[in-house]
Amino acid sequence: MSTLGFTLSRHEVILRQPFVTSLRSVDRYPVISYTISDESEIRGVGECVATPVIIGDSLGQIEQDLKGRISPALANVSELEEGLAILATLEIAPSSKAAADMALHSYFAARLNLTLCSQLGSRA
Repeated sequence: MSTLGFTLSRHEVILRQPFVTSLRSVDRYPVISYTISDESEIRGVGECVATPVIIGDSLGQIEQDLKGRISPALANVSELEEGLAILATLEIAPSSKAAADMALHSYFAARLNLTLCSQLGSRA
C-alpha cells in the first residue's frame, strides 16, 4: 500500500438553541475535520471539537497532534487494526485520538466498499 494523505479543515456549527451545563453555555463551536485519503481517492473522515473546560484540550493542541504526531505515525498503515494499535500508543489529546479513530474506521470501510455502519456490525 502507498503512503496515505492527511488533511485538516475547520468549520463552525451553530446550534439552534444554546447547550447549557453547569460549566458553560455554548451556542456555536468550531469543528476540526481530519481526512485520510489515498491515491485512489478513497477517503475517510473523522471530526472532533475542543473541550477545554471538560478535558483541557484546545483547537491548537488537536491540530498539532493530528499534523505532527498522528499523521506521520499513520502514514504507512495498511490495515485498520494496525492503525488502531498505533493510535493506542500515542500520548495525545482524547479529542485528537477520537478524530483519527473515526477517520481510520471510515477510510478502511470505504476501502472495502462498505458503509461505516455495516463495517461496525450494524444492520441499519
